[in-house]
Amino acid sequence: MEKRILVIDDQPQDSLCEDIQRALRKECKIDLSYKQINPLYIESAKEGDLPYLKEIESEVDQVLGSGYYSLATIDYNYGADCSFNGWDIIKHIRKAYPKLQIVLYTGERSRVIEDILKAHKENESIRATSEIEQLMKSNITAFLDRDTSLKSEIIKLLKQRNFEDLFFNKLEQHRDLTVKAPELNIHEKSLSEIASVLQRESAAGRYPEDTWLDEIFDQLIAYLAKVYE
Repeated sequence: MEKRILVIDDQPQDSLCEDIQRALRKECKIDLSYKQINPLYIESAKEGDLPYLKEIESEVDQVLGSGYYSLATIDYNYGADCSFNGWDIIKHIRKAYPKLQIVLYTGERSRVIEDILKAHKENESIRATSEIEQLMKSNITAFLDRDTSLKSEIIKLLKQRNFEDLFFNKLEQHRDLTVKAPELNIHEKSLSEIASVLQRESAAGRYPEDTWLDEIFDQLIAYLAKVYE
């Protein structure tokens, strides 16, 4: 089985990710790949300037839109000179990907709330109550400490088997096969193309209006019924 994670951190996390890769491969035969975004460095930003939040959001959209991610791990603090933090990025991700598992680290829930209240005192246009309510409803999977629990908790989350990981992995294993069924909306589509579309829609908490997923399960049930009749 293959899984993929997105890492958003201003410090290189290759060592952490490689440790997790080795553990998952040894313990569960899971092949892990990862993509890291450094919120303090984006190619589109002017040299010497810190990126704007909009530039980071665009980069995140591009990465998450490229395929299915099992998990996003996001550092909370990018230094005093940065105008945004991990919570700001999570708010953007949740607009398009309400179901994506997210881990926020070096940001305890209490610290995030304290920062929201501090921002409210400095700028009265920020409504602290609604911001805290949004935090509580953001479905963050875990608030972790980088030094003591990050690696073990990420491994624990990635060990979990769920339907979507299994389903998309099976489609990718046979990515070059093409559906031949003129009566279906998925006719002439490769399994890779079907997987790509369903992955994006699933992470966003929706599925295509033309019921691709329904068609796949209808065909599966019909096949199983015929085999075991």
